[in-house]
Amino acid sequence: MPIETKNLSSGYDRKLVIKDINLTLNTGEWLSLLGANGSGKSTFLKTIARILKPVRGSVFLDGKLIHNSSPQIIAQKMAILPQQQTIPAGLTVYQLVSLGRTPHQSWWEWELNRNDRQKIAAALQQTQIDNMRDRPVTELSGGERQRAFLALALAQDPQIILLDEPTTYLDINYQLQLLELLKKLQQQRQLTIITVLHEINLAARYSDRLAMLVKGNLYTVGKTAEVLNKQVIADVFDVIVEVIDTPVGLQICPLNSRSN
Repeated sequence: MPIETKNLSSGYDRKLVIKDINLTLNTGEWLSLLGANGSGKSTFLKTIARILKPVRGSVFLDGKLIHNSSPQIIAQKMAILPQQQTIPAGLTVYQLVSLGRTPHQSWWEWELNRNDRQKIAAALQQTQIDNMRDRPVTELSGGERQRAFLALALAQDPQIILLDEPTTYLDINYQLQLLELLKKLQQQRQLTIITVLHEINLAARYSDRLAMLVKGNLYTVGKTAEVLNKQVIADVFDVIVEVIDTPVGLQICPLNSRSN
């Protein structure tokens, strides 16, 4: 189990947002976090990523306390694709992706070695942006930019990738392209993936398991067929739905707000 949380509680300014979450992930598994706005999805992801410190409880990476480990060691094993990316002016795609090799370099190393260049080239090819390597990142479209930051994460050569709402601001074509790419990489590289997603149907289609959060609590977690049902969706999202079997698996059709 590459990641395990035990009684994990976290939040902001001493206000708890997530409470006593116990969750484990298997190697090569794709877990999506789902829930209404304010349910704690991004807070949970940020705590796993060491952006936030737990108020209580623990996060373990390969059996070791993640918040007691060095940032460099963590970055060699885990990459995060945040919802909002900061783009330094003038940075090219190649320069951005090359930053992914920083955790594998000593402080005195300034030049990329052969292995670094190979990892960068592979990340560019896997994300299909090798032809954009010399373009400024600021000139890329939304979908291209997401691929560039995914390539940065892949260049770290991580075991785990955390993605916070990676499909936000992308049209449906780019959403499908990005998630298909992630699925392919998961299968090829045995990546462990955690995503925060708003689109229930996309999460159900691509994830191995779904974790449903309600007001900071883990309501349920399981395979799509186990947790994607009318009662769970009604309790988590306050929406009445019909669950439909489709060529891409179980999907929901929203019918009405339960508040009406």
